[in-house]
Amino acid sequence: MKETQIPWYIRLLTFYGASMAGSFLLLFLGLFELLNSTPVVIFLGIVFIVVSTALSFRKDNGFIEPTIISFVNLGQGLFLFGFADIFTFDIVSICVLIFFLQLILYAVFQSSIQKFLSVIIGIISLVVILIDTKLSILFPILLYAVMLALYWTSKTHSQAIEKNEPVSSLLSSAKEALTLSLAGLFVFPLIDEDADLARSISLTTSVLIWITLFVLLWNQLYIKLKWKKEFLFGIFLLTVLIFLPTVYHPGISGSIFILFLGFAYSQRPAQWFGVFSSLGYLTYYYYAMETTLLYKSYQMILSGILFLAIYAIWQFKLSKKEGVTE
Repeated sequence: MKETQIPWYIRLLTFYGASMAGSFLLLFLGLFELLNSTPVVIFLGIVFIVVSTALSFRKDNGFIEPTIISFVNLGQGLFLFGFADIFTFDIVSICVLIFFLQLILYAVFQSSIQKFLSVIIGIISLVVILIDTKLSILFPILLYAVMLALYWTSKTHSQAIEKNEPVSSLLSSAKEALTLSLAGLFVFPLIDEDADLARSISLTTSVLIWITLFVLLWNQLYIKLKWKKEFLFGIFLLTVLIFLPTVYHPGISGSIFILFLGFAYSQRPAQWFGVFSSLGYLTYYYYAMETTLLYKSYQMILSGILFLAIYAIWQFKLSKKEGVTE
């Protein structure tokens, strides 16, 4: 299997196995009392990072790839713990250092699995920084950046496939890591302790998602498929009406964005993540509603009617054969 064809779950399993190997190596170093000196810990961390990065440039390194991934992550752990011990860093400083380490590894380390992990770890570190520094209000900016990055990588990856061009490991790993990260980021507003701030974050996030979704619809239906503007605006208006009751639950519209992006650019991981994340966020939304079952039923019926309206418009366009492609 080519490196760019490695499924996301294989990347995660490889990381799990490599982490287990790294843990045993760390235990071995501890038994020989090599971790009692902070300078030695930092030195070993740098050695593991440099050596494993150099080994990643070897051709046909598939056999030793789990080993070098284990070494580079072990090196990061030793390096971070050593620096934290010397400079008594707080959690924010550690997360900033983790973020920049992931940027360097993503650019330099020649492994799609490590690149996949660097994207996820980097985004998680940014979220922790926002939470710890009480800057949750900036979360929509982070989420929007991830959405745009996913949009660009999916589009670029699809164009490379259509032109029979080789796909780089950066695109192969980024599109899956960004999809997984985006699906999980919508949990963030739900864990904020300030209810008013969480509502503001959710509202801003939903608006940004709708804008991005409109751009995606415009690109796919108007520019690519040559749909008329009235059909496009009609579908977008119906979409907004469907999502309007869930404006404080951006995970629903965000999951639909992921799902639509997956179908638009033939990205199967995005399709699956879109389906499962939308089911999860819809289930949470349904049970979190503080209203009667009758009202919930009315809302579901109305949403179903609007979905059927979108489906009817789509079928009408298919019957007219106005630029629908595979």
